[in-house]
Formats: sequence, structure tokens, C-alpha cells
Amino acid sequence: MKDRNTGLIYQCKKANHLQSNKFILLLHGYGSHEMDLYSMVDSLPDDAHIYSLRAPFSLPWGGFCWYTIDFSADGKVTGQNLEEALASRELIHKFINSILKDHDLNIETANVLIMGFSQGAILGYSVALTYPESVSALVAMSGYLNRQILPEQMEYSRLQHLNILITHGTEDPVIPYDWAKKSAEFLEKNFINHRFYGYRAGHSIDIQAFEEIKKFVTKQLSNF
Repeated sequence: MKDRNTGLIYQCKKANHLQSNKFILLLHGYGSHEMDLYSMVDSLPDDAHIYSLRAPFSLPWGGFCWYTIDFSADGKVTGQNLEEALASRELIHKFINSILKDHDLNIETANVLIMGFSQGAILGYSVALTYPESVSALVAMSGYLNRQILPEQMEYSRLQHLNILITHGTEDPVIPYDWAKKSAEFLEKNFINHRFYGYRAGHSIDIQAFEEIKKFVTKQLSNF
């Protein structure tokens, strides 16, 4: 499906009752697509509308991204397109407003939880910390908080309602475990509610981590 206001492609599983004011937004990682995290939907609460988005930028070898990354011949990152990252952040925020309007809701009456993996987690942080009124909770899976795509001046008092779960593999060769720990330190320093769950794995989500994610998501949605 395609959202008429943003042009974003998405897959959707409607809640078990259409009047639900609970929403889960799934943001995939670099080089993937909207069907990747959509495989989780049957394990997530069925009283929420679940939208899995396709990132807006296509890659030459297939797949999509929220912003392009330049790599050296040996696979090291040499650059990233922050203008695309900021554009993606605005599209995601606009998409949230679009789906709420479709359900005759607004940010005051809806509960929106973002789940992002890798680059999707990076965008999830950016959306949640830039537009906290539009998001109630975030699950940041195998990603990190990129200060370059956050506002220069942040009103931390606006962030006190947020709840964030960080999950990250200790052996991650793509986004180092330490980057996720530093993200948690930033949240701690600024009194933003969060929990960190590390597990022995690479750039992936293991069974125990997914159990923690399900418990967190269920609790956050039931609190609203």
C-alpha cells in the first residue's frame, strides 16, 4: 500500500477492533524492505494497528534505506547522507500524522510506539526525540542514537513521558555494542526513561531479546 500524503510504501495489519488508538510503526534496516520486520506482527499485540514502512531511498543492488551510506573498499563507512536522514525523519513524522488522521485521531488521543532495527532504530531515535509529542515509546534494536540528526537545542522536559527499550548484541560487527551503551548513557544523563538489554549475538535479534521486546511492547500499549 502507498500513503497518499507521504508516498511511503507500507504493509499494515489492522487491530482486532478498528477503533483502537494504539499504533506500532516498524522501521527496517539498511538494504532491507517493509516485509522484513513485518514477520513479527503475529507475535505483537493484536489490539494495535501495525504499520511496517519501506524506506524511501532505493539502493542500486536492491533493497531500501532511510539514508545512503558510503563504504570504502574494505567495507568501512566513509560517509553518510544526513540530508536524506533528516528528510526520512520528516516523512516518518508526517506518516504518523497521516495515519492518525485516517483513524480520526490526533497525537493527544493516540499511543504510537516505534520499533526500529539498525538504521531503522537510528531513525526511531531521531523521530522520538525530535517529535516526542507524536511518540510514546521506542524499541531501538541493534542501532544507536546519532546526535547529528537530533535538534541542536532540545527541551528535555518534553521527553519525560518517553519510554525506550534498547536491545543490542554484544558481538555486533555492524554497529558496535559500545555505541548502544553510549546511547543509553545519553538517555540516562538527560533523565529519559529507558532500559538496556544486551545479549550474546551479532547484528540480529535472538529469541530472548525478542521475548523482552514483546513484554515491553505489551506493557507500553496496555498503559495507555
